[in-house]
Amino acid sequence: MDENFNLTNEATAEELRNAGKYYLTTSGDDESLRSKGVSLLIKANTMGDREACHIVSRMILDGTLTVKNADPVEYALTNLLCLADSGDLQSRLFLNRYFSEKYEKSFGDIENPYKKDGMLVDFEGEEIKIDRSGILTPVDAVLTNEDGRNILTFYANICFLGDEEMENRYEYQSSVLDGFRKWAGKYEVFGGQELEVRVNITSEERVVDSIIVLAANKAVVDTWNEFAGVFGDTQKGEQLKNISAQRRSFAGIGFLKWSTTSVKLIYMQSRDGKFDDYETLSQTAKHEFGHVLGLGDLYDSPIDSYSGVEKGTYKELDNYLITDKLYHLAMCDNIGPVSNNDIEMVVLAFRENKQQLYQKVKKRDKISEALGKGN
Repeated sequence: MDENFNLTNEATAEELRNAGKYYLTTSGDDESLRSKGVSLLIKANTMGDREACHIVSRMILDGTLTVKNADPVEYALTNLLCLADSGDLQSRLFLNRYFSEKYEKSFGDIENPYKKDGMLVDFEGEEIKIDRSGILTPVDAVLTNEDGRNILTFYANICFLGDEEMENRYEYQSSVLDGFRKWAGKYEVFGGQELEVRVNITSEERVVDSIIVLAANKAVVDTWNEFAGVFGDTQKGEQLKNISAQRRSFAGIGFLKWSTTSVKLIYMQSRDGKFDDYETLSQTAKHEFGHVLGLGDLYDSPIDSYSGVEKGTYKELDNYLITDKLYHLAMCDNIGPVSNNDIEMVVLAFRENKQQLYQKVKKRDKISEALGKGN
């Protein structure tokens, strides 16, 4: 029994965690109190307490705790990623800061030798011009220079379908739109040049000149499964069945390939079919919007013929590495941040009217020229 907190052998994980936090914060130079606090947190962690796991993982990263028979950094980061993936916001925010700081230390001092007069240029010094707009362009993109500031603005109307019967329809739509807006921000691209990205979204009920966001309600899922059955046991059939079985969201970005004028459809699924996990929906929408903006996937998926990107292939990606084939980035695990490199690839997609890939799926595929430049 712990006399200060009346902890018995039947103490809950929450009770152990709160006691452990108290001893850690009040121990000062008292090593015995600190040791007691750490011990209680570890016990709460083994009982599945998420906050205790977060604290213990942070302590491993800063070197105040050790791990036997495992790489301490990878062990701690993997734990934090599991927490973030299960919806733990503090772990998600910590990982974003951790990897962004690591990235900045590696590439914060690189300068583009061709930089001139504030205009955005590529790695070869060619000025970048983007003006993709019109009724045939679901996402309009315009690059401007205002008082020496380069600004890339995306304009898009979102047409929501399949959510008409949702009681929480407004919250669902808001979470999706919030996910799209996560691409907005200030970035450094093509050798340290500043670029501000703006995302202007409307949600008028019109299909023409819009991104279609389709919620997988029961009727939609039933239709999808019937469609998958047409392909039988072929690879395509297995892919379609896998999407339904695993409740995977995806983006349809064109009949054959992505282009600025191809139809853009995002198929949104929910893990429990209720569409009420708004943070998860928002992060998923962020990932799918990356496809709409012209990016491929970064993760490995045998059923989709994705082998993933090996450690050491691109130094800028390795700054976000957790395991040999897992990167904490928007186009890999959804919950990761949008990086400078992602924005470079989006810029190239709209300038060249060509999808930008992290990995090859078919032999004729080409990897984005933005990778391996050390931006």
